[in-house]
Amino acid sequence: MLKLSHGQRIRLENWNAVTSAIFGTNYGAQEELKSQYDAPTGFLCRSRCNKAWSVYTGSAIVDDNGEHLRQITEQADEAVTLNDGQLIEADGEVWEVVVVRGNANSPRNSDPIIFVEPVRRA
Repeated sequence: MLKLSHGQRIRLENWNAVTSAIFGTNYGAQEELKSQYDAPTGFLCRSRCNKAWSVYTGSAIVDDNGEHLRQITEQADEAVTLNDGQLIEADGEVWEVVVVRGNANSPRNSDPIIFVEPVRRA
């Protein structure tokens, strides 16, 4: 099973060669807070929230278009390709990849891929 870590670049197969998003978990960067993961007054959760997510940052206005293209191409080259319905592991939990409608061919919003509640291990 594919393991992802907080801050890792991810993408979908049909996205163009320079497009990627960032994978994140609430406590991925702050492992010491994992014990508070389900606390009623969670550090990063206020009410119902996603504990794993993706962030697509979109476009930028830049001085040096060539340098910007080099940077985003490098990021996309390092990205892990995910598939809709795939199971991944992060922070010791198993998640199902769900591509938000309209984002399969290119990201259309800031969270193009969601990760549904952890799959309970039998």
